[in-house]
Amino acid sequence: MHAAQGQYACELCHAPCMMKDFLAGIRFDSGACMPLEKTLYAVLQLNKRACAGGTAAQPFLFCAGIEKGAFDMAGDLHTHTNFSDGSSDIELLPKLAARAGLTHLAVSDHDTVLSAEFAYQNPEMCGVQMIPAVELTGFDFQRGQRVHILCYWPRITSRLKEFCALMASRRNEATGKSMAQLEAMYPQFRREEALAFSVRSGVTYKTHLIRLLYEYGYTDGIYKELYRELFGSGHGKVLHDPAYEPVEKVLELAHETQGVVVLAHPSVYHSMPLLRELAERGAIDGVEIDHPRNTPEDKTELRALAQRYGLIVTGGTDFHGMHMSKPTPLGAFTTQDDMLQRIEALAVTRDGGQPGN
Repeated sequence: MHAAQGQYACELCHAPCMMKDFLAGIRFDSGACMPLEKTLYAVLQLNKRACAGGTAAQPFLFCAGIEKGAFDMAGDLHTHTNFSDGSSDIELLPKLAARAGLTHLAVSDHDTVLSAEFAYQNPEMCGVQMIPAVELTGFDFQRGQRVHILCYWPRITSRLKEFCALMASRRNEATGKSMAQLEAMYPQFRREEALAFSVRSGVTYKTHLIRLLYEYGYTDGIYKELYRELFGSGHGKVLHDPAYEPVEKVLELAHETQGVVVLAHPSVYHSMPLLRELAERGAIDGVEIDHPRNTPEDKTELRALAQRYGLIVTGGTDFHGMHMSKPTPLGAFTTQDDMLQRIEALAVTRDGGQPGN
């Protein structure tokens, strides 16, 4: 929300909200009132909804004494940075979350403790609560599918660090083979220039290799035809996948951290059969439903399964900055307040009063 000479403008269409004497119309001297910052976010969200619905930005009238919680916000619990295969510095994401009106943010980089450690060291940034998280990778050998497990409020155990170090080594070995081939195929490709994209993590991903080719003008985007030609599953010319640990072993590791364990985006890796099995035996705490790549059909079943087994329901954009196949700004998919509260309550219960200790 932008303020200019006392007016507030919609960030979607830039039309003024036309809220005359806005601040004067809200009484802040009562304990029942929302803080100014949260109230402004609430107005921004309302104005966005009006704009997105095809109507012009219009005034929203507030009576004095707005109750706390009247405009509870949400959190994006699935995002990535250049601590793994995202493009952005982690310091940027809380700023984006605050501008989107979020109260919570989880940076869930792949198979690394860097983002979780950052969140523990910076529990609140830009007015946004940082939820420590990691997205762990496993493999369902029964069905031949990769699996992603989100873990919130994990304890940074020695076993978790060992697992992340193992996956880092395996990824670097795989992309090292790919880079050797790319240097032979593209004379302008240089390994050291690709490695510059992973300087903060020390782990190189396929995304970093295609990004260098993008910068050199060989493709018009990250996940376009050249990416599929080079790294397409099962047939890519320079594809070398790292070895993955069995999903059961990864789930055991996640539970060992005392964190809240959530199966990520079941539609992406065709994980619905696995999800049904895990939910039935109580092997997960929740499931990510509001995700840009979950299908409508799967979402319908996921909601029914979540209700049947009492699973926590999460949502997130899977934000990767410029390393995305489709435009999905941070905050476009979210986890609601009641589920945020369940996540923290469960983490506190498991860890004896303060999550992550």
